[in-house]
Amino acid sequence: AVYSNAGYTLIAEVAARQAKTDYEALVAEHVFKPLKLDKAGFGRPRSKDRPDEPRLHVKRGQAFVPEPDGERRPEAVLAAAGAVHCTVVELARFAAYELAAAAGIAPLLKPETSKAYWKIQNPEGRGEAIQAGGAPWLHATYSFSTKTNLAIAVATNCGSGDPPCEAAIRAVAKRMAG
Repeated sequence: AVYSNAGYTLIAEVAARQAKTDYEALVAEHVFKPLKLDKAGFGRPRSKDRPDEPRLHVKRGQAFVPEPDGERRPEAVLAAAGAVHCTVVELARFAAYELAAAAGIAPLLKPETSKAYWKIQNPEGRGEAIQAGGAPWLHATYSFSTKTNLAIAVATNCGSGDPPCEAAIRAVAKRMAG
């Protein structure tokens, strides 16, 4: 399977039109609510309404610096591909849900749907998957393995986080393996 921001944007639009609501309402009702992701939301975590949320950082040269407050360019056109934010605890809860889905016991999916989804996530049959995503200002990664029954979640408040997040996941997996 090939990840595609445009694909997520398109499927969100199709689902929203079919349900006659916006994709945010669909995700809130059918994902956030049943998985008890109470702090999850859309857009950037820190805002005028949420001043205590993590400040995002951007890479300048070799360092990461806090993103200046002020107007931010809109990313709305690709929102369905990555405008969700949540706490690290909620990300771990979602990773655990993905692990349950891979085992065919996801409460939100029919077993046949879980099986089809897992085939897409795990085409080589290794029994594990890693999901990573981010933007220039934040990054999150989670991994799960049906062989070890382990789900791991890692996040940073800076972009370009693949290498450090994946290194953290490898370190945790190694430590948990004994």
